[in-house]
Amino acid sequence: MGEMPLKTTTMDSACAPARELMMQPKIMLIGLRVGLHAARASLQVLNEDDGAAFRHMWRIAQKLCGGLRELFKETGVQAIVQNVGPLLQIMFTDRHTIRDYREFCRHVDRAKYQRFALALFRYGVYTTPSAALHWVVSLAHTDEDVAFTLDAARKALSDVE
Repeated sequence: MGEMPLKTTTMDSACAPARELMMQPKIMLIGLRVGLHAARASLQVLNEDDGAAFRHMWRIAQKLCGGLRELFKETGVQAIVQNVGPLLQIMFTDRHTIRDYREFCRHVDRAKYQRFALALFRYGVYTTPSAALHWVVSLAHTDEDVAFTLDAARKALSDVE
């Protein structure tokens, strides 16, 4: 693989010494290459067995999201769970969907989400108290983790309501 030519941008003027250093022909962006190789190796492992790892994460996410939706419906809590595969977000709102940041700011009770997240901590589920951030299901999560999380969510909701 040959050396990649370096391009400068207007941002380079903000750090002139670094720019001059980067213009030296022997300096390579090794960090970028290491990161790309790590990503490639990770994707190769995740795609083994015809993508079993991805199927596992999506299945666990479906189970968690479905359980949370059922819990909100059963308890009468106005909340939605939006997800794409293993990325999910809980929003306390009376809306059926939140499509953009403007709607998020107008219609989501961020303080209630924070109280919910902090209540979850007391029951052993650690998630960000920021309503703007997503939950992520990983390969390490299990059916038992989903059951534990749903039980904790039920208890946390009763603390918050």
